[in-house]
Amino acid sequence: MGRWATSRRRGGGPEQVAALPLPPAPNLEIFEEALIQSTSNGDETGGSCILYEGLDQFGEFAAVASSPWASPTDWTGLPPVEGRWYRATEFGNGVLFAGESPPSFSVFWP
Repeated sequence: MGRWATSRRRGGGPEQVAALPLPPAPNLEIFEEALIQSTSNGDETGGSCILYEGLDQFGEFAAVASSPWASPTDWTGLPPVEGRWYRATEFGNGVLFAGESPPSFSVFWP
C-alpha cells in the first residue's frame, strides 16, 4: 500500500479544514474634515486596519499607518497630507477572516 492508503487505514493524515475568507473591503470616506474607515463585517477584534497613501488615484500606494481593528477608525490624527490619495485595508484576526482585504475605494485628501 502507498503512504496515503496506510495513513487513511490507520485514521491518520492531514485533516481537511476550510480556509477562512479574506475580509471584505472596508469603506473609507471624508466626514466632517476627518478621514474615517468603517466596516460592516462584524467584530474583528485582534485584526488590524492599514492605511495606504499614494500620489495618484490608480498608481502605487505605500502603507503609512496601521492600528488595531476598530470600526470606525479615525485616521485624521495621522495627519493626512494635502493633495494625496488614500485607501484602506483590513487584516483578519484569524477567527472570522484571514489575510488582507481588498482595498477600499481611493479617497482624495484636499
